[in-house]
Parts: sequence; C-alpha cells; structure tokens
Amino acid sequence: MFKNTNEQEKIWNVIENTDKHVIVYAGAGTGKTYTIVEGANRCSGSKMFLAFNKSIATELDKKLPHDCEAKTFHALGLKAVKAQNRRAKVDNRKTRNIVNNVLGKNYKSTNQLCKLISLLKGSLSDWDDREQINALVDEYDIEFDGIRDFNDALQAMKTIYNNSTDVSILDFDDMIWLPLIHNMPMQHYDNVFVDEAQDFNEAQRELVLRTCNGGRLVIVGDPNQAIYGFRGADSNSMDIMLQKMMAKDSKRIIERLTLSTTFRCPKTVVADAQRFQENYNCPDDAIDGAVNVHAAFTPELGDLVLCRVNAPLVGECFRLIASGVPAKVLGRDIGVSLEALVKKITKDMDMELHMFKPLLEEYVENLIVALTNAEKDRQVQSLKDKYECIIHLMSRNTLTVGGLIKNIKTIFGDKEKNSVIFSTVHKAKGLEADNVWILSPEKMPHPMAKSAADREQERNICYVAITRAKKNLNYVGKRIG
Repeated sequence: MFKNTNEQEKIWNVIENTDKHVIVYAGAGTGKTYTIVEGANRCSGSKMFLAFNKSIATELDKKLPHDCEAKTFHALGLKAVKAQNRRAKVDNRKTRNIVNNVLGKNYKSTNQLCKLISLLKGSLSDWDDREQINALVDEYDIEFDGIRDFNDALQAMKTIYNNSTDVSILDFDDMIWLPLIHNMPMQHYDNVFVDEAQDFNEAQRELVLRTCNGGRLVIVGDPNQAIYGFRGADSNSMDIMLQKMMAKDSKRIIERLTLSTTFRCPKTVVADAQRFQENYNCPDDAIDGAVNVHAAFTPELGDLVLCRVNAPLVGECFRLIASGVPAKVLGRDIGVSLEALVKKITKDMDMELHMFKPLLEEYVENLIVALTNAEKDRQVQSLKDKYECIIHLMSRNTLTVGGLIKNIKTIFGDKEKNSVIFSTVHKAKGLEADNVWILSPEKMPHPMAKSAADREQERNICYVAITRAKKNLNYVGKRIG
C-alpha cells in the first residue's frame, strides 16, 4: 500500500471544497486513476467520467462511486443521436459505402479518402476549404493513388459531406461528429472527469465542453505522453483545452496541479526518465531496480519488448517462436497494412518468393523516390519499415507469397497471456512490465524527425518507452536519447 502524496491531497481538497475547474498534469504511473476515483467520491452533484474506450469505462465503472457514470466519448455522442433519431443504426462501413456510391467501386484511393474524411471529422475542419484539406493530407501523409484520384475526391467532397451528415446511419467517427455539427442537445453533468487529455482531437474537446456546459471539469493528462499526432491528436492538446475552458467559462477559476510521483517505476528508471521529464519522481522507499546498457537479449514470459519501428521486433519475435517461446507482435492493423502492400504487388498466392522479391524492391524503390521528391519523410520512414518487416517475414520457413501472408497473420495480433509481448512504443501506451527490453535504441529519437513538433513527439516516445518498466529496463545497445 502506498501513502497518499501531498499532490493527491491538494487535488482532492480543490475538488471537495471549491467549484474550480481542475487540470492535472500527471506523469506515467503516478496513480491518476486512483486519484480521479477518490476525487469523484469527494464531490457532490451529478458526475460522469469520460473514457477513451469501452474496456477503460467498464473497468472504471467497478471503482467509481455509484452516482458517477463511466461513459466513452462515443457512447455519449451516440446517446445524443439516438435522442434525436431513435431508429439510427450504427454501420462502420458508412463512409466507405458513401465513397463507393459517389466515386464508384473501382476508385483506387478509397482507404486514403476514408482516412482523410475521418481526420476532417476529428479536427472539425471545413470540408470546402482546400487549404485545410491539403494541410491534413500533408500532415498525416495520406498518399492518394495519383493526382487524378485526389482531384476526384476534391470534386466529390461536397456530395460526400452531405451524405455523411445523414443521422439515420452513423459510423464510429459520426458518434462524436454528428452531435456537434447538428448542435444536438447533450446530457449535462455538474462534474465531468476526463483522462488522457493529451490525446484529444478538436471534436473530443468540443464534446467535453458541451457536456460540462456550466459544470466543473477535471481534466487529467500528460503532455509528455503525447505521441499520437499521426492519428489526429494535437500534440499541445492540453494547452488548447485550457484556452477553450477559459474562453467558455471566464468566471470560473482553473486550478493547475501536478501528479509527479510514480508508483510504477524504480529509482534507476526514474533517474533515466528524468532526462526527458525533470519533474518526475518516486517515493523514497521505491526499489532501486536496474537500467542495463548493451544488455544481452534474453526476454522471458511476461516481458515487454519495445522498439520505435516494427522491423526489429519481427525478426526477434520469430526467433523466439522458432525456439518454442510464445511471442506476439502487438498490432493486428499493422499486419493488415503489410498484407495490403504485398497484394498491391501481386495477388498470386502461388508466386515463389524469389520472383516476388524483385517486384517488391522495384515497387518500394520507385515509391521512395516519389515520396522523397514530395518531401514526405514520414511516409518514406513508414514504407522502409514495412519493407524490412516483409523481408524478415520472407525468410521464415516459406517459399511462396501465400506462405508470407500466413507468416504475417501468425506474428501480428493481440496481447496474449504467458507470452513475450513485442510492441512499438505507440502500441505500448498504457502497458507495463517488470522487465522491459528496448531494441534498436539508436532509433529513439528517430533520426528522420525534422520539425520541432516531430522532435518533441520523439522525446515523448523516449519517455513513454522508459516508463513502462516496473523493475528492470534493458537497452539492447546504447542508452536512448
């Protein structure tokens, strides 16, 4: 049992004895869930906790007081839509179906356009503003299959928007977007608690404000764990949220507080993390733990293996599987993207790999040239990682493209008990393990990060990687940073 910290007591005192908005800057493993739950116990009036996904909401529902609801952003928005249209149905193929209907099933850039539409919704952008659209395409490296496909998308955007605003059918993004653009009445609460504020996009921030609307907000997050810019989250989300709160309710005081004492990481790991976040500490009686540099790679069941990119994970994961050790690379979606790349080159599952490999190399080389000329460095980085993953997967007990696809499906998936978990740092957010291994530490921060925003995210990635360790942190090479 840990003793409550002075920082926690200060947060609870403000929640219990004032009506101030509260923004908590909480470091990794600093007991923020416990702090929020206790804060919910100490305030009066209607209460709600907004969670990012259903599993978090379900888990919190068991801990929160009976008079505090735990909802996801999407459940809250869906409830508002259903109040307006009781017969509204959820269909996560809605956007894809709209694109197919407007541009035809032979349109080659459906996936890219669907990603763009998702970002337009999440950022509450103007669909008629080509400058905003071009900015999103560049920022999130959306690669249309040629200029003609992109221009066709632009020409069809107004029709797609009009069809998307239909409230009789909605997809995952619509659950947040539709209530906002239609100004639907939202259920209000006296106290709204929200975690992971560093990962908000504009639509989520607006939903929070409309739900509170006169009540008190308790916002918790860690700007140093903002690593999801590629998904549409704003790297300075907490600062933006603060400005919006001040503009929305200028009379209510906003108290800015911290949680800086970690109950997860040992002293040596905390000292290592302080290179990236100075205000990060541990209790005096925390264990020493160990940070090992140039460690021999000997993971055991239950260990967490991290890397900035996927390719090194794939090779080492297959090596463990071949030796009889259960192992998995987190990310079913990564497997899907690799499979899609293979099928862009050939759909012949019987093609032998010695014939496939030159086709793969030619495709990748040509695309890298095109992306480099367009100054799309992040897409170049991603493509090189995919290529290296496929090369690793081709060398593992298979002679055909069909066997390569089977290897992809075997290695990428969800977390499994009693196995070694391999993961990129992005996929490992929220995970922890007694023993953490970092492969290819020279890739953190990634050398291709050029803009100030990208370099800041890379520093955050280093901090997130280090703070997954509960006992021992092992660098398979030099220290990161």
